[in-house]
Amino acid sequence: MTRLHCSLSVPLLGLVLLCSPWVAAADEPPPWALLEEAPGPDLPPHGRSLFDALVTVADPAGGSARTEIPFPFERLLDRVREQLDTEASSMGGLVPVLIPIGRSLQRNAAAPDYFHSPRIVVAVTGEPRSITAPLFKDRLYIGYHAQAAVLEIISYNEALGRFEFQVVKNYRAGAVPELYYMKRSICMACHQNQAPIFSRPLWSETNGNPDIATRLAAARDAFDGITARRDIDAPAAIDAATDRANLFAFYQRVWTEGCAVNGPVDCRASLLNAVMQFRLSGRQGYADDGARAVKDVLAQWRQRWPQGMRLPNPDLPNRDPFLTTTAAAREVVVDAQTDPLLTRPPLATRTFDDETDLLALIDGLSGFFAEADIRALDTLLFSAPVQADVQQQRLNCQYNAVRADDTRARLDLRCSATDSKRAFELEGRIYMKGGRFDRGLIDRLRVQREVYRNIELRPAATAATSPAEFELWRDDLHLRLSDGNSLARIAFEDFPNGAVAGASSGAAIIDVRTDYAPLKQALMASIGDGGVAADTPLYRANIMPPLLQRLGARKADTCC
Repeated sequence: MTRLHCSLSVPLLGLVLLCSPWVAAADEPPPWALLEEAPGPDLPPHGRSLFDALVTVADPAGGSARTEIPFPFERLLDRVREQLDTEASSMGGLVPVLIPIGRSLQRNAAAPDYFHSPRIVVAVTGEPRSITAPLFKDRLYIGYHAQAAVLEIISYNEALGRFEFQVVKNYRAGAVPELYYMKRSICMACHQNQAPIFSRPLWSETNGNPDIATRLAAARDAFDGITARRDIDAPAAIDAATDRANLFAFYQRVWTEGCAVNGPVDCRASLLNAVMQFRLSGRQGYADDGARAVKDVLAQWRQRWPQGMRLPNPDLPNRDPFLTTTAAAREVVVDAQTDPLLTRPPLATRTFDDETDLLALIDGLSGFFAEADIRALDTLLFSAPVQADVQQQRLNCQYNAVRADDTRARLDLRCSATDSKRAFELEGRIYMKGGRFDRGLIDRLRVQREVYRNIELRPAATAATSPAEFELWRDDLHLRLSDGNSLARIAFEDFPNGAVAGASSGAAIIDVRTDYAPLKQALMASIGDGGVAADTPLYRANIMPPLLQRLGARKADTCC
């Protein structure tokens, strides 16, 4: 969505309209980060909401798909959980709160028995279970009021780069639920950021408030599977999720318009390269060669938005409902100071001043890819049939064996290399049981100026013949440097088995496997694809399939 600045020229042969990408004047106020400050059409002109993807069921006979909204509410949440990596997600990836006396359009539906039918608000904060599952994280929010038999849904339209606002009516037993897109101009009266909103701490309307939790528990232990007990972590998690979601419009505008001044395709390829190095290295950073290219992008952003961009505000003032509404009142009273209709000033103004701002932007853009996507790329790179170049680094090590009992011992190790172009230092622990490896952890590894922590040691494929040889893992990824290349293996020489306590010395060999190059080549080969070349939102379903396919994946589809 590139904005153009146009002017008239009068050459000899007639009038000519000259257009160039729009660049803000230094004395103009900062623009809003929203791609469109107007609400936009109620029905998405293309793409669909993630909630649509959730409730659309394919016909096994090959006919038309149908909409199926599970009831009761617990079954709907189960449908969401089926798509999540619940074991790896904090709080199971689904975060609910109970709000009996709130500020929603359904706030009076349960009057005067507010605590017998509170509104439930659920945010998805978990990662998808696979590359084919939808990326619901921070992108799907459901409000449910049983008394009103209404679902209110805010979910992301990835193809359009905006949140959609929908409602389900007749959501009750024995009825046929009806799903609608809402009139956006009505929603934007409160959702002035065109995204989810939530209150600031202390979240006094929710069951994070001990008074609210006590009254809810007196009415019932749980509501649709959501416990009534006090939970301060849940509203904090929803608040954090809405804060992250609020920045999507900013990142999308940088992606779609920020590369429009010079070389949009190469610009976006440079951004994607930095994003992939950032994610594969565990958000450690990105390489110098990528940094130079991305710094050119930063200069474009400074030229385009010299005063930065104003961020819309997702934060409502905290409200204690008991200050304005009694527990048995027939109408909820919302005072003017906490009314969501009150116009909110910008949350902040984001600038493009230095590399700290740039790193934050790379981090934000990287959030449009799932952890499953990054794991798939890591696996393909590490297992590529073409052998990558391997550079070996020798380190001098000091071991200290500490025996716990006759069968168990801990080996503390410190290793370093002082005669290398790359300085290495590591500190770690290996636990032995019955003279065999049990588990191992490198607490700290320094490579030049980069420091990595909490690295898991896993026996390498050759461990049967070389028991002191390990692969290095962190957060279920092979350990990778900021240039994307993996530290593939570490092998310890003269390694004690822990049978005898005391100090000894040895050496370690670290293999640096330069296996990132295929991904960079795939990125460069993808720059002609629509997901990179067109001025369209950053959308994983446009980016990931061609990358996976070029890296040899058998299944290259991503949702949705």
